[in-house]
Amino acid sequence: MKTITSAVIFLVLGLGSANASEPFVVLQNNSDSGHASSGSYKVRRGDTLAKIVAHFYPNTTGHAALFRQIVSDNPHAFLRMNPNMLLAGKVLKMPTMGGSALDRGDDIYFF
Repeated sequence: MKTITSAVIFLVLGLGSANASEPFVVLQNNSDSGHASSGSYKVRRGDTLAKIVAHFYPNTTGHAALFRQIVSDNPHAFLRMNPNMLLAGKVLKMPTMGGSALDRGDDIYFF
């Protein structure tokens, strides 16, 4: 995706003067992050539930309730349902917040 974004910027800057007659928009799709768009995450060695929750829900408080929900939704990924015993290689189904899909961090830039 970086190649496409770079190509768009190169084309825009290389076509003429710096004064554009119309604004243009660059869309950046960040779906290549560690999680799938469906709200799942494959646990890697060294991951903790706290790190994963901080990544998926950076602006959320009250993580204890979220930890309980993730553990109850993914009993296969935790030894004895203990949030501190996360198993590498398992895929976690991450809950959505407020009924909306997870924010993948897609960006829109206006110029």
